[in-house]
Amino acid sequence: MITNIFWIIDFILVKGTINKYDSYIEVNPESTSNYKKIQEELYLNAKKEMEFLNKFKIPLIVLTTFSILCIIFIPSKEMLVAMIASSYVTPDNINAANEAFKANLNDYVNIIADAIKK
Repeated sequence: MITNIFWIIDFILVKGTINKYDSYIEVNPESTSNYKKIQEELYLNAKKEMEFLNKFKIPLIVLTTFSILCIIFIPSKEMLVAMIASSYVTPDNINAANEAFKANLNDYVNIIADAIKK
């Protein structure tokens, strides 16, 4: 996601340089000053950088889409624990645990009662 931000910022800056040169050429088409040569050099560098940036456009879009889908469809740790717990906590399991607890509780009460009688 951070790479997307850097790509967008760089894209905007390069596009601004290209637009600046285009505007300069529209205003001063026959200018032969040193400033024009500097602007032309900046323009050519910006065009090269724009070609370089365009190579990363599709992979970044794919990566961003994949990341967003992963964030949406992969549950958090708490949700995974809740899902696993809910798969084990069924009415049958609760009834079985309740019966086992009652049976063990009756055994413990009987043991304690026998110990008190002695």
